[in-house]
Amino acid sequence: MWENPSEDDTHITWTRELMEAMGPFITPGVSLNFTSDQGQERVKDFFGRDGKYERLIVLKNKYDPNNLFRLNQNIRPVAQSGAAS
Repeated sequence: MWENPSEDDTHITWTRELMEAMGPFITPGVSLNFTSDQGQERVKDFFGRDGKYERLIVLKNKYDPNNLFRLNQNIRPVAQSGAAS
């Protein structure tokens, strides 16, 4: 955490660069608790095995087609699945 909001880009950039550099040294997989601001691809990485992500999209389409519950690790309904994070 930092106090000056104008430093957001600077700190987010260096932390993402560090995360990428550490990639070869970490255990494969994704911790879902830490994906909220990393984009839809990370959410897919977490849920994407064995068709799980696709099954969750079907449920999202049925129970939340307007994407009311869209914060944190969001699974978008089909109409929004191609939109930017």
